[in-house]
Amino acid sequence: LSPGSFWPAVDVGFFPNAENAAFGDLDGDGIVDIVVVQGVEYRQEPSGVRILFGETPPDPVPPPAAFSWRDYGLLPESLGLGHYLYVKVSDLDGDGFSDVVVGGRAARPAGGERTEAALAGLPRTGLRWFQNPLVFGGNPRDPAQWKMYAIDPAIPSGHGFVLADLNGDGHLDLVLNNADWDTPDSEEAVLLYLHPGPERVTASWLSLELYRSPEFYGKEQVAVGDLDGDGFPDIVAQSENVVHIFWNRGGLSFVREEIAKHPALRWRSRPIALADLNNDGRLDIIGAAIHREGQLPKDVAAVWWLEQTKEGWAPHVIKWGSGFLGLGTFNGEKWDQLVILDVNSDGFLDIVANVEEFNRLSTILSVVWFENPGR
Repeated sequence: LSPGSFWPAVDVGFFPNAENAAFGDLDGDGIVDIVVVQGVEYRQEPSGVRILFGETPPDPVPPPAAFSWRDYGLLPESLGLGHYLYVKVSDLDGDGFSDVVVGGRAARPAGGERTEAALAGLPRTGLRWFQNPLVFGGNPRDPAQWKMYAIDPAIPSGHGFVLADLNGDGHLDLVLNNADWDTPDSEEAVLLYLHPGPERVTASWLSLELYRSPEFYGKEQVAVGDLDGDGFPDIVAQSENVVHIFWNRGGLSFVREEIAKHPALRWRSRPIALADLNNDGRLDIIGAAIHREGQLPKDVAAVWWLEQTKEGWAPHVIKWGSGFLGLGTFNGEKWDQLVILDVNSDGFLDIVANVEEFNRLSTILSVVWFENPGR
């Protein structure tokens, strides 16, 4: 590990308007593959999903230059289905093979009206999944053999979903916050989609509305974890001024609690995660902000965590806003994803995040490691 210097990177290719990627072994050869989803903004190419299959044999300590992937092209059944934004690799149908789960919004550039009329007739990604052809003895490296099924093709925003078993039936359910910049205010809601079971997994899924409010803005994410140690996974979401906890009481019964944010944390927000950052045996809440009309001031927490204590939730600032000024509605300091893992193997969980700072004068795209100081 080399703090203060750039880490080696591997270029796996250029893809138009690539929005998100996920990793997993999709052909069962023991080598990690990459799934990339792409949108349609300001591009002539259609939106779609592509899989890059790993070509390098496993090695206990391979150098970065040893890794290589081959692009097999877009999955035909993924073409033109809205604007893809998010992807996960998981065995959704329980057959032992990894599938691809995707989400996104309507096929149009950012900046349009937030109304149903503006969305009418536009192709939408919604929530969909692609079944691994290994289930019927097929070849996963043939894009034409991946079959697409819709979980909810009409939902305005399929970004930031989490797959987790919320009702204890052994199947992965799906939780998300239906909120994007073009989601009508009346439809912004935290939703739980229930896995229908292996026999009906290719049909649409039943959804339960946990909370509906116009307080959300764009792509606020959710996180899932057992916050109170009762054996039931809880759900967490955030908006500008509050953190919502949906306490899982079992039997698909959820009790919502609002945690008011400290004034320094009150800003337009997006990613959220759960992890025990201080090794006290309790899950904490980690969150990050995005700019508002190009601004994220220096006195606003850009990355923060809420420590779960016996007395309540104690706020801590990890990084303050940079004060960077983006020019326009969609330009500025923006944190998109938080990955929690022990990067340096010191026994404390760290945070790896990606951030964009963009205006007409410069563009800074970064992957950032926040090292946990331990305590």
